[in-house]
Amino acid sequence: DISSRMVEIDGARYNLAIIRDVTERKRVEAALLQSEEQFRAMFELASIGTAQADTRTGQWSRVNQKMCAITGYTEAELLRKTVPEITHPEDRQKDWEAFQRVVRGETPDYRLEKRYVRKDGSITWVNVNMTVMRDAAGQPARTLATIEDISGRKHAEMERERVTKDMHLLLESTAEGIYGIDTQGACVFINRAAAAMLGCRPEDALGRDMHGLMHHHRPNGSEYPVAECPI
Repeated sequence: DISSRMVEIDGARYNLAIIRDVTERKRVEAALLQSEEQFRAMFELASIGTAQADTRTGQWSRVNQKMCAITGYTEAELLRKTVPEITHPEDRQKDWEAFQRVVRGETPDYRLEKRYVRKDGSITWVNVNMTVMRDAAGQPARTLATIEDISGRKHAEMERERVTKDMHLLLESTAEGIYGIDTQGACVFINRAAAAMLGCRPEDALGRDMHGLMHHHRPNGSEYPVAECPI
């Protein structure tokens, strides 16, 4: 780095040049530029949603294209919104409280499954991992979050829960005795009708060997009737 200025010495004017070695500064600047470029590439090309937000208001300050695809908004539209605005009303309070705990430094990060309301009004489930980036003084500067679309998994889980509930209601409403066992022969499910036939409560049969319950012998060698089979 060279700088110069005119000086006068003994009535004569000279152009005084000052040379500073800025090799180290340039090296650091180049490293920072490379680091920023790498971060930008990772941010934009990530296969999951990535976003930054203001720690005070929750307004989005930076989003990648995957985040736009998840929410249905363009980048410009998202940058005019806040985290709570696109969060499902039922999840909003819990999410904002977790958000603030991280900002205050009470927890290093948070992981939360919640729902976004997309631009078209449809609901999408996401898994959010958020942390806070702080300045040199340790003050919160902005949040950094990764957002994974888990709608497929959540819908499959809800469908399994629905089917399980329907099956349970069906099995409990029938007069026929029905039970299920694992590979070791232990009871894993038994409806009230089957338990009544065994003379026990359903919870008393769970985990028990069904073969032993069904074929318990009296001391003289004869079998108990199924309805009298003791637990």
